[in-house]
Amino acid sequence: MRRMLPLTVITAGVLAVLLASVGPWVVSAHPGPHVPSPPSHDYDTVIPGIQGPTAPVLANPTGRLFSAARLTVNTMVPLEDMQRILPPGFTASPLPPPNPPGLAGMNLGFDFQAQCDRAGAAPSGSAPWMFALHQARNTALARNEVVVLAAEVADESFLNCHQAVLGPGGSRLADLEAEVREKDGQLRIQYEVKDKAIGLRIKVRAEGPAAFTARNNHADPAPSPLRTLDQGLFANPAQRFSIMADAVGVPITDSNFRLTLGHDRHHDNDDGTLGWIGLPAGRVRVVGLMPNFVLQRWFENFFQPE
Repeated sequence: MRRMLPLTVITAGVLAVLLASVGPWVVSAHPGPHVPSPPSHDYDTVIPGIQGPTAPVLANPTGRLFSAARLTVNTMVPLEDMQRILPPGFTASPLPPPNPPGLAGMNLGFDFQAQCDRAGAAPSGSAPWMFALHQARNTALARNEVVVLAAEVADESFLNCHQAVLGPGGSRLADLEAEVREKDGQLRIQYEVKDKAIGLRIKVRAEGPAAFTARNNHADPAPSPLRTLDQGLFANPAQRFSIMADAVGVPITDSNFRLTLGHDRHHDNDDGTLGWIGLPAGRVRVVGLMPNFVLQRWFENFFQPE
């Protein structure tokens, strides 16, 4: 039986109908001309034109990730499972009350028509990619950080750009299939990712309204820095980043959402929506879902090393 309990959404910085063409952007320092983007990517709506992030820690961004659309869902995993796959110096963060004790949150994101840009290089190809995140405690620095537990990509040029911007070994090539259809004001999303080498297999289906609130996911910068993991074992240098997207949250029902995970052959589940996820550092059990999934469009991050 699927468990859905309240939780404050984990912030990360998270539609196969192509909402607009993905163009050849080039990253440039702020202030100055920025990559062209839809009007929803305006960090300051008072100033005419389209501006990029204004935070001093992002004054000279070295990279940018862009997705035409994104589906995210927050899952619950045992706290000991999460701790086991974190690198030394990081402590898994438990979910706050009223969630049951002993659980950690893991955000799963599924991107469509994604592109990676970095300063001084040609943009990557456009491709789907999937990620898993956890906000952990960096004990040495006494602060929370977003840890990228996995980044599975379908395009080698995207992988090369991702690692050049965020650190070596932080992403992997995988088999990904993505499709989104819009009909009668509803988006229907299907996504599948396979990485046999680490035992990762995820299928997700979601349906929700194609009615977004402009710029309602906005952070300049995001409050916590982000790190990828080299081969899932070693923390790469921290990055400050911004977030900008249009989004809509959708309550999960049995009819509008299904998440199917690869199962351990020694464990039988009574519900195909829950199971095990293989990550570069090891496997974790998914024991529940948060009550909502989120659809986002024109999702954009700028990155700068700390």
